[in-house]
Amino acid sequence: GRKLPIWAGGITLVVAAVLLVKYSIDAGLLSPGVRVMLGLFFGAGLIGGAEVARRKAALVQDDRIAQALAGAGVGSLYAGTMAAHNLYALVSPGMAFAGFAAITALAMGLSLRFGAPTAVLGLVGGLAAPALVSTGEGNVPLLAGYLALLIGGITFLSRNQRWFWLGVSALVGGGAWTALLIAFGGLDQLSSLSVGLLVIMLGLA
Repeated sequence: GRKLPIWAGGITLVVAAVLLVKYSIDAGLLSPGVRVMLGLFFGAGLIGGAEVARRKAALVQDDRIAQALAGAGVGSLYAGTMAAHNLYALVSPGMAFAGFAAITALAMGLSLRFGAPTAVLGLVGGLAAPALVSTGEGNVPLLAGYLALLIGGITFLSRNQRWFWLGVSALVGGGAWTALLIAFGGLDQLSSLSVGLLVIMLGLA
């Protein structure tokens, strides 16, 4: 009874960020660049709020509030980066890809401070990033390298924190991406080698 409203509040903050951007589009307010920056600042502010909530434990009295704020902040950063690429074409696919990778790394770091929910958002956003910035001309070696770093980092984190379910989820997601790459076929020699190395890495993880 007291846990669900906290998570609902965190989800509502992410939805609010998206709706604010949408309202600014519908009303013709602000330039695209300003909209994206405000969305990113909003996400950073939520993460800052999570840190304040964590430090003011005597006032907040529930660790889930800081976790929800941190998770909502990460979600807002993902949304802002996606808008910069998909809606406004302000950044190239490569820059958006790098942005998603940086946000995922940030989420992994924040999960050490705030807990597993932040890691879940990092995993979901990290696995979704290649599809979100796809232009139809995928760079398979780059994608394989990105997935190797993402899955390897998350499984290492799950082992250290003893979050078995997180490591399994990461391996399932990495396996699904690998299956898609193989199913679509048309891989040249370098792409085949990179996918093969990714399979080996998943097996080791």
